[in-house]
Amino acid sequence: MRRFRFLLLVLLALLISQLLLPGSRNTQAAPAEIKSERWVQTSVEEWRAGASEGLLISNNDGGEIRLDQGARHGVLLGPPYQASFSFTALTVAWIADIPARTSVTIEVRTSADGETWSDWQELAGGRLATPIAIENGAQWAQYRLTLESLQLPASPVVSELVFTFFDTTQGPTLRDRPPQQPIIGGKLTLTPRPRAITREGWGALPQKLATIARPERVVISVLPASGDPLAYLRLLQSTTISNTLPYAFFVEPGGAIIQGRAGIADEEGTVGLAFLGEPTDESFDAMAGLVAWINEAYALQLSATAVDQSGSAELQDALREAVDRATVRSRWLFPEGNTRDYTDRLMFYNPGSVEAQARLISYPPSGEPFTYAYTVAPGGYFDLVLNDILSDTVDLPVEVVSSQPLVAEQTMLFVNDALNAPGISTPARSWYFAEGAGDPGTQTYLLLFNPHDEEVAAEVLLMSDRGRTATQRLTIEPHSRYVLRASDVMTDTFGAKVIASRPIAAARTMRFSEVGGHLSNGAPAPSHSWYFAEGTSEQPITTTLALLNPNPERANATLTIFTGDGTALSRSYALPGMTRLTINLRDLAPGLGLASAITADRPIVAERTMLFGAGRAGTSTIGAPRTAYVWRFAEGRTAAPATEYLIIANPNDRPARIRLVFDTQAGPITQSLSLPRRARIVLPVDDSVIDQRHTTTVYSSLPVVAERTILISNEEGLSGHTSLGIPER
Repeated sequence: MRRFRFLLLVLLALLISQLLLPGSRNTQAAPAEIKSERWVQTSVEEWRAGASEGLLISNNDGGEIRLDQGARHGVLLGPPYQASFSFTALTVAWIADIPARTSVTIEVRTSADGETWSDWQELAGGRLATPIAIENGAQWAQYRLTLESLQLPASPVVSELVFTFFDTTQGPTLRDRPPQQPIIGGKLTLTPRPRAITREGWGALPQKLATIARPERVVISVLPASGDPLAYLRLLQSTTISNTLPYAFFVEPGGAIIQGRAGIADEEGTVGLAFLGEPTDESFDAMAGLVAWINEAYALQLSATAVDQSGSAELQDALREAVDRATVRSRWLFPEGNTRDYTDRLMFYNPGSVEAQARLISYPPSGEPFTYAYTVAPGGYFDLVLNDILSDTVDLPVEVVSSQPLVAEQTMLFVNDALNAPGISTPARSWYFAEGAGDPGTQTYLLLFNPHDEEVAAEVLLMSDRGRTATQRLTIEPHSRYVLRASDVMTDTFGAKVIASRPIAAARTMRFSEVGGHLSNGAPAPSHSWYFAEGTSEQPITTTLALLNPNPERANATLTIFTGDGTALSRSYALPGMTRLTINLRDLAPGLGLASAITADRPIVAERTMLFGAGRAGTSTIGAPRTAYVWRFAEGRTAAPATEYLIIANPNDRPARIRLVFDTQAGPITQSLSLPRRARIVLPVDDSVIDQRHTTTVYSSLPVVAERTILISNEEGLSGHTSLGIPER
């Protein structure tokens, strides 16, 4: 008879809800002490202490039990065993020979007093049929061993049973709400870094073996766990070699992620993950988010994610689909938001070939975050009016995440004017603004959006044209924005520098003449060069450039303006440290449409402001620190009362070939042209796209800069906005 050695470690029971000891526990305390005790059944005397029928107990191999001659079925009822402490869990392992068409079955029951017993729990083939919950205080156990054969004279032979009893009550439980920390490791990702209960949080024992291996694959298991998840992990760890769990993270039914092993991958590069119990909606979503982050953080393909034999092919397919949806390939932050005083519209363009699954998350000042899910078709656009879903809300920062790359813009319409700015794709610890004013009738607001779960400390330094400075220190609460009315702090014209303890998004809104205003994002860093395609010194529009030198030393800057025919004019300026300079383009070259390029020997910040309608409306934009081959715009409208212009500047010393693609509901409209060296062109989009909502992409053979202006005619006169395109890097 072939001999098989089975060491089947099966978790028979876990904690139920009464595991908490009176009083609170420190969930960050030292590793929890776990009591354990073994009960071994292997000798003839130990087998004979029970009551058997249809079995033969012999001295072979030190003591073994098999079917009696001619018997097809035999049962051994083991003696009741009293442990030395009240246990909350136990495991059983056996050593047995099991020939083909024979079987071994073990059932276990427990008792607190040796008289009142729980129901029998059957283990068929060493696999747990259903998890057992052992009542707190159980101290007795009894087993029932059944041997069967369908082909005589073959018989299974059991030579050893080992029961191990555990007390896992010493340590935190999930009801203690142990703190969760962001998972450490991997590269920076767009997909949110999950938070997990740490090993210290559930009372893990020190891991004696640590592996440092590059993750190669993700393998997910479904464990038949019950009771408190943290007690389960303490039990599971106590049965491992060197306290090394086989799983990097566990996900409990409520969706909480729990750290397992120290080190994300084992020595073979496998990242082991496990559901504790059958997946629920909450644990499934949490697992999908966890895997999405791991795949992005460690550059793993979706095909490297698999569910092992404890799950199913259907679960694997569903998880892969959910992981793809949960992977964030595009993220946009909008610090400004107000549906009480504006019509607040967000516009999204999907330039790719795959449908984008997107989620908008808004953070109203009171109440829970609001989530709105939508899709953007390949090559399509999606407009969302925030007033339709969150009306009459003044303080409304927004975050948008998407499974595919998107282009995003915001337009806010009010009395006589419109604010517009692209979304912010990358939070930063520093932000700079060259424009700002505190003169009578003008209000300047700095909008600082904290997208993190923790508060952020920030310092704002205002720097005026006259060299005056003012500093404000503030704290931004988690998932909220701080609005600093900078015009109350400084009454001069000024620039601003924001330094934060963690990356944030920053924008600035200015309101003036009661009916006008403009919106601009900050620059995350100063630069040695800045480019503007839009600009005019023609009446009735006034165009100014604001240059901010945030350095303590003087900066020397050169402004070059060039027209449509390639005519160029340069002027040099000295900017004292920590000051701002304003340049009116009409003073340099009146009556012309102008593009601008600025270079400096120290990094500075440049912003352009255009006022029209007798100063009752305007637009302001931070320049482009570098040129690009591709520019995209999510906003585009040619229907009355709007008039749209596309402005492209070529600062290179040779002509650029330009191809324009306007995506409309009726299909794409394309246009090609040549742009002379060191020149700019203004294209009336209305001539190509008539009365249609559309998106725009500019392709160029040389790196250029592209902007879009939408002018609006109304009873108060001319208003509108200008926006720099979103470059494709």
